[in-house]
Amino acid sequence: MHNIRSIWWMTRTNISKWSRDLRIILIVILLATLIHMHLSGLINFVHSENEMINFALLPFLTESRYGKILFILPIFILFADAPFIDNNQIFLIMRSNRKNWILSQALYIFITSLCYVLCLAVLSCIFFVPRLDFTNEWGSVLHTLAKTDIRFQLNVLVNFPRKIIDYFSPYQAMFFSLILQTLVINLLGLIIMLINIWSSHRYLGMFFAATLLMFDALIYSSGILTWVSPITWMQLSSININEGLSQPNFYQILLILMLLFCGLLYLIIRRARWYEV
Repeated sequence: MHNIRSIWWMTRTNISKWSRDLRIILIVILLATLIHMHLSGLINFVHSENEMINFALLPFLTESRYGKILFILPIFILFADAPFIDNNQIFLIMRSNRKNWILSQALYIFITSLCYVLCLAVLSCIFFVPRLDFTNEWGSVLHTLAKTDIRFQLNVLVNFPRKIIDYFSPYQAMFFSLILQTLVINLLGLIIMLINIWSSHRYLGMFFAATLLMFDALIYSSGILTWVSPITWMQLSSININEGLSQPNFYQILLILMLLFCGLLYLIIRRARWYEV
């Protein structure tokens, strides 16, 4: 119990710095700009035609090849220097121990990942206020976007796969997307931290994680290769739904992610014992 309290205390200490961290403000502004740029045509259409649009827009933000990369890249600003060392962190290590400290860093990465995805969800809706629909029906606008080419006419850069509309309700899509996007971003954060502490170069992990982004862009939902492309797992349209073994299903993705988390945490904790702060 003491260890849990210690880990949570150190995690809260990191979170408390957000109010003074200019990177947070920069990321929010950057995400808002990217979302408006990708959805501006749809925003103008909804307001000019007085249409209602469902709030569940988050699942679609990661459905386009290059849009997904743009929405993930800002997280590197936060995770590039993991583990997050400053004078305060040295004090925390002295008060606790290295294992608790590194576990608090991992928990901080998870919470940051969750907050990042929630921020995406809110920002994707905010430009449509007050034309938002919170029912569990997709509505005519999203049905039309998924089943026609009107998004090209409106110059909407986000892809709206019909598979999502056909197989998921809005609340289901939001639930699955929140889980998958949070866990994949958390995976990137742990990979960055692992590479950084094993190489003793603070920013090397960021470049390694970037190769996963590039790999996803190259394969882009190419069947069997989605099994080895964690970034692709953020796309609901890439989840296997009664489609054989060509792609992993939701539960297989969760199992693979859990195994990866366990392996990464083991390696991180092992290396942290000799990591020079």
